[in-house]
Amino acid sequence: MRISKYLVFSLCCFLLLGICNLAFADNEARLTGRAFIPLLTANGKITERFFSFAPIEVVDIETGEVVARGETEANGSYVIFLKVSGSFIVEIGKGNRVVSIVVPRVRRGRSYSLGFTDTRSTALSLVLLRLMQGKKDPATVITYKAGRVLRSGYFGELEDLVRKTIALGKSVKENREIQELIEKIAAPLR
Repeated sequence: MRISKYLVFSLCCFLLLGICNLAFADNEARLTGRAFIPLLTANGKITERFFSFAPIEVVDIETGEVVARGETEANGSYVIFLKVSGSFIVEIGKGNRVVSIVVPRVRRGRSYSLGFTDTRSTALSLVLLRLMQGKKDPATVITYKAGRVLRSGYFGELEDLVRKTIALGKSVKENREIQELIEKIAAPLR
């Protein structure tokens, strides 16, 4: 008799969880990932660590509007729910200590695993955002240009410079060398 009461209770709980999950599936998109930030160690080396308790903003690439906010967990992981569809840039951090990742064609009712948000994804995001200037569909640029950006002979240099700049607490957007490298990568892809 006792077993059947627990079994009925357990089945009811699973049913409720399933209904809640269906509600999520219809109304929101779910973005998950893990963030890492480069830090300068006491001996002058750069190492990447979990980006713990960092603020998150999800920005619509076309409008520039912040559509969602959140915070990373202690281990750098994050889950963000979006009530809108579109292409976005996820920015994690504050001040000059920001890493980012671009996300094309997000649709409500789906879940997206973004992997790592780190200096590599930030360098890629910077180039893709430059390529999107004046373009109508950011998702097309992201989908068709990302692989070519990563294969550029300058990309490794850009990634290293982005890592050093963030580790030093300086702005990647105001760094002249970074902007020149972005242009060298983007120019042949336009």
